[in-house]
Amino acid sequence: MNTGKKLRLNRLFGGDGRLFIVAIDHATFGQVKGLETIKPLVQSIIEGGTDGFIANPGTITQVLADLQGVSVIMNIPYAPSMVRFAAKLGVDAIKTSYFGNPNIPEDYIIKISRIAAEANEWGIPYILELDPVDDLGKTLYDIEALKLICKAGSELGADIIKASYAGPAERYREIVDACEVPIIIRGGEKMSSTADFLDIIADSIKAGAIGAAIGRNIWQERNPKLISSIVWKLIHGKLSKNAALKLL
Repeated sequence: MNTGKKLRLNRLFGGDGRLFIVAIDHATFGQVKGLETIKPLVQSIIEGGTDGFIANPGTITQVLADLQGVSVIMNIPYAPSMVRFAAKLGVDAIKTSYFGNPNIPEDYIIKISRIAAEANEWGIPYILELDPVDDLGKTLYDIEALKLICKAGSELGADIIKASYAGPAERYREIVDACEVPIIIRGGEKMSSTADFLDIIADSIKAGAIGAAIGRNIWQERNPKLISSIVWKLIHGKLSKNAALKLL
């Protein structure tokens, strides 16, 4: 691993090897409730607690560039030239997403491999979001499907895998053990129960995930500052699950 990648990973993980990221890169899919005004949201979440943000290039240059003490991960398309652009901006990592068959098709194997190679060239960590879906595009919360896709992603050159959580924790550990790189869980759609969401965060850490990258389940809450504080403390071991539930 080259020095640039080592330095950036150190900034991402800090001293305890855990990572809580808030994803705010959803606006490319249209107007999303909770992301209407980014600047006050970002400030509120920072006051609550986060290690960093996943964002699109425009948000990074217009909103996040002046921040201190948080990491910035850039969401990019499968274009190798964007890796160079991200490195020149000085961000701490890049992220691409794949939503599809658990058996990653050859065209995406090539795309992912090219991004991984370019990330190595420019010394920037590569977070690969992988979401196995069925023929109707619905997420498969299936241990075997997740194990297959996460293992493949790690072998294609990603430094961190972002994937859904599927319990129980004892089974999810099979995915963590099969994967050659750390796993952070993704938040997915807004859950109806905040308590159930916190259960998933706590159980995923118990299963061996090193953190989470959460969007809607943070900024579609009534109090993003409070929920980001709770999730950050849960992930970093500063709050038990029972204590977190009491704070709600």
